[in-house]
Amino acid sequence: MGLIRLCPCDCSGSVTITNQISPDEQATLIADICPDCEGGGTATYTEVQNQTTTLSFIATNIGPTSCITNGDELLSVAGEGNITTSIGTFPATFTISFYEAAREDIEDIAIINIHWFDAGVPNLRQRQFTVLPKTLLTITDCP
Repeated sequence: MGLIRLCPCDCSGSVTITNQISPDEQATLIADICPDCEGGGTATYTEVQNQTTTLSFIATNIGPTSCITNGDELLSVAGEGNITTSIGTFPATFTISFYEAAREDIEDIAIINIHWFDAGVPNLRQRQFTVLPKTLLTITDCP
């Protein structure tokens, strides 16, 4: 009797992108989700204003991916991590979605949502990145 190996991920994906939010502020997302289809990975998000980091997030646990393919590809993943703001460092949850368009004239997109409480107040940071050039974002089906 053979063994059946269940893959923890439908697909894997990666992106490295920095977007200018304003003339003196930028946001960076670096994520390598479910590398080699083995689960886990890395995800960091930072915001810098006037050359000073104002917010940083590091994932500590990345769940399995969920993926949809219909010519285009959509990867979604959720997990936990820690966010550091000017007030302190707090536990946080996050979701990341990648959209990879099959057509070259349609932009790829990466979205991160981070939720946390500081001083008893709920917070949400959501950032959408238009990924140019398209080679900066990849989604690969897992076997």
